[in-house]
Amino acid sequence: MLIRHFARQHYEHFVEINFATEPLAKAVFSGSLNAEAVITALSAYARRPLVPGETLIFLDEIQECPQARADIKFLVADGRFDYIESGFLLGAETKNGPSLPVGYETRLTMYPLDFAEFCTACGLQSVTFEYLKTCFETLQPVAESVHDSMLRLFYTYMVVGGMPQCVSTYLATHDIGQVLAVQNDILDRYRQDITRSGGRDMEKVLKTFEAIPFQLATKNRRFMLSEIAKTARPLRYENAFALLADAGVAMPCYNVTRPTTPLASNEKRNLFKLFLCDTGLLAAASLQNIQFDILQGNVGVNQGSILENLFAQQLHANGFALRYFQAKSLGEADFLIQDGKTIVPIDIPADKCPCRQQMGPEASHCLLPRQHRKRQRRNLPALVYGAFCCSPCRRLRCDAGCRLIGVTTRKEVVKQAGPSQWLIRRIGKTKVIGCFVSKNCRIFLKTHPSGYGALRIVE
Repeated sequence: MLIRHFARQHYEHFVEINFATEPLAKAVFSGSLNAEAVITALSAYARRPLVPGETLIFLDEIQECPQARADIKFLVADGRFDYIESGFLLGAETKNGPSLPVGYETRLTMYPLDFAEFCTACGLQSVTFEYLKTCFETLQPVAESVHDSMLRLFYTYMVVGGMPQCVSTYLATHDIGQVLAVQNDILDRYRQDITRSGGRDMEKVLKTFEAIPFQLATKNRRFMLSEIAKTARPLRYENAFALLADAGVAMPCYNVTRPTTPLASNEKRNLFKLFLCDTGLLAAASLQNIQFDILQGNVGVNQGSILENLFAQQLHANGFALRYFQAKSLGEADFLIQDGKTIVPIDIPADKCPCRQQMGPEASHCLLPRQHRKRQRRNLPALVYGAFCCSPCRRLRCDAGCRLIGVTTRKEVVKQAGPSQWLIRRIGKTKVIGCFVSKNCRIFLKTHPSGYGALRIVE
């Protein structure tokens, strides 16, 4: 769709050949390896004139005709026409076939629409984007009407995703059932392409692809080969992971041993999560009727895997390498991104702790790990304000309301604060997290009827 639109905008003539639906077209690239012979055969097959300098030739599903990709160097060197190639598993298809046209191709990776692009497709105006940006930069609340509209778009995006055909179907019909049919068709085409193009690792690639939705729905999201087969080993499946990543079907997210720069040097590649390329496809592949729940605002379905996959998709499309951190002694972050020398932890809190659903929107801020050593956190901006989480996750979620001196875990911490007589104490049989703040701050814990507490730090 995008390539056809580009052709209409910039060329007088356009020729499209799909090697998957037109297998006879492969004959155009058989025989003599010279540009004149190929162009003559191509013009005869297309049955239309090819005007030099005004014609774009689109070779779709080119993995079905490896010889066409090998011949492209002669056609590019000829210079009379422009060419675009498109296909699946292009990096893997030519390993045992004709040589790649090195120096004659410019490779571009196409991603599904991100959330901003989806909003634009749905008619959101640029003035609204500017308004949201201004609110973000000035820390001003967004108007309730705008906030509600953006939430509806967000829930819809989680279900529809960013695959162009799915977005077009939704915009034309607003029928989620028809969108789901398109998504299942795309997933089936992925399976067919893997079966056809996966080579000797086809079975491993297919098993890995099918396991992604179910493994993401587990508590820690880590991809476990033992869930595929008890005898599965990382070295045997290494090519399968690489092939799915090269094809843009899956997005690996690697564990880092230390959240320090450079993150790439701290990657532990035998521990990873494997996300699907599109949140809508993941929702369709989950084999549950979760679309209705998501559209009602329940983003925590499937252990919050759909929401986390959405954030992985946004980060990946914007050029960030996907990494996460998890350590018993320090806590965890769903994503760690590196911006120059700065490391930014990102936590996706949907349905990760019971108080997330109880405490409302103030529980949706960023993560503070389970335990901290005083010397590591001295004089750092505090991340305080929001939900107080007890066992099993034991997290504080907060903003930069004050400066934190240290955090520790205690069986019982009691502190009276002001006339309201709120206390920090042991809740049931769980251990709560006590914290030490600067002298200018007071810490409150108000017991919630559910048994959890809301933490507030007040200057």
